[in-house]
Amino acid sequence: MTVKKPKLVQEDWYRARIRSAVNDFTEQYKDYMQNAIDDVFNTMKQGYDIPQAVEIVTSRKGFVNDRLKELIENVLTTVVKAVNGKTLPKGKLQQIINRAMNDPWTDDGVSLKKRIRRLSNDTIYEIRRSTMATVGNLNQIDMKIKNIEKLVLQTDVDIRKVKDQCRALRTVAGLATHGNRNVSKDLYQQTERLIRALNGDSVRARTLAMKNIKYTASQVWEYALPNTLQIAFKGKAAYRAERIARTEASKLYFESFIAQHQGNPDVVAYQWSLSPRHNIFDQCDVCANINIGYGRGIYPKNLMPSIPRHPHCMCTIRPVYRVSMKGKHRVDINMARKYFSGLSERNLQDLFGIAGAVDVSLGGDWQKYLRGWNGFSKPKTRFEFEDFN
Repeated sequence: MTVKKPKLVQEDWYRARIRSAVNDFTEQYKDYMQNAIDDVFNTMKQGYDIPQAVEIVTSRKGFVNDRLKELIENVLTTVVKAVNGKTLPKGKLQQIINRAMNDPWTDDGVSLKKRIRRLSNDTIYEIRRSTMATVGNLNQIDMKIKNIEKLVLQTDVDIRKVKDQCRALRTVAGLATHGNRNVSKDLYQQTERLIRALNGDSVRARTLAMKNIKYTASQVWEYALPNTLQIAFKGKAAYRAERIARTEASKLYFESFIAQHQGNPDVVAYQWSLSPRHNIFDQCDVCANINIGYGRGIYPKNLMPSIPRHPHCMCTIRPVYRVSMKGKHRVDINMARKYFSGLSERNLQDLFGIAGAVDVSLGGDWQKYLRGWNGFSKPKTRFEFEDFN
C-alpha cells in the first residue's frame, strides 16, 4: 500500500511562522509580567512594603505557571499547523498538544508540563530573592550614609575611615542598582567632593557635599526598586521561558516531521538544513556538512542526528526520495573526516575544544569530542502518522 505523501511546507515559511510565534510568546509573556509589576505597586499603595507586596502578588494561584503554559501551548499549536500544512480537527490537535505537554522526551524524564512548573517556581523564588536583596542593599546605603555623616561631624575627622565608608557606600549602591554606571558615577563624584571638602576648612562645603550624597542616595532608591522588579520579573525568567518555548517548538517540529515521513517507503533519507540565522559554528554545521555515504548533510532515515541539537536550535530537515538517490549508498562514519580536515584550527577548537581538536586531527574519534553530540540513531517520535492525517 502506498503511503500518502504529506503536503510539504517551505522551510523558510515554516521558520518565519515559528519565529513569529516565539516573538509573540515573548511579547505576551513580558506583558503579563509587566501587569504583575503594576500589581505590586498598586498593592504597595494599600500600605504594604515592597517585600510584602511581592509576596502577595507572587502567591496568587497559578502565578506564572498558568499563563506560561497557555502561551507555550499556543506556540506548539502553531508548529503543528505549520508542519502539517493543513487544518486538523480541534480534538486531534488537542491530543497532539497534550502529548507534547505530558510525555517527556529529554534524558532526565521531565515532561514539558513539569518543566513549566519548575520554571514558574524558580521565577517566583528569584523574584522574591532579588527583591529582598535589593531592599537589604538599600538599607545598607542608609546605614553607610549615617556612618559617613557621624564621622564628618566629629571634631577630628578621620579621613581614612570616611574614605572606607564612601567606598562601601558605592559598592552597595552598585549592587542595589545592578551595576548602573550612571548612578555609580554620580555617587562617586559626590563622595569625592566630600573628601576634598574634608581636606579643606570650609564647613559649608562639607555640609553641601553631605547634602548632595543624601540626594544622590535618594535617587538610588527611586531607581533601584523599579529596576529590580523589571529585571526579576522580565529578565532572566523571560529568557528561560523563551528558550523552553523555542526548544520545545523545535522538538515538536522534528517529531511531527518524522511521524509523517518515517513510514513512507519512498523516503529513504533526510537532508539537514541550517537556519539562515545560524551564526555560531557548532555541531549543527557538522550535521549540515558532513558526508557519511549518502551525500552532504544527508542521512539514512534510520541513522541520523536528532533535532534540536541545542537550546534555540531552529535547524530543519527535508525528505530525500528514493528516485533522487542514484547508485548504491552505504554508511561510512569515517567519511566525515574529510569535512574536518578542511576546517581551520579555530573551527576545530569551536567544535571539539583545544585538546579534542588536537586528538581529532591526529585521528581520534570525532564523535567522542564533538560538543553536545549524542551520536546517530533511529529518530524517535511520540506521535504516529495517523495523528496528523
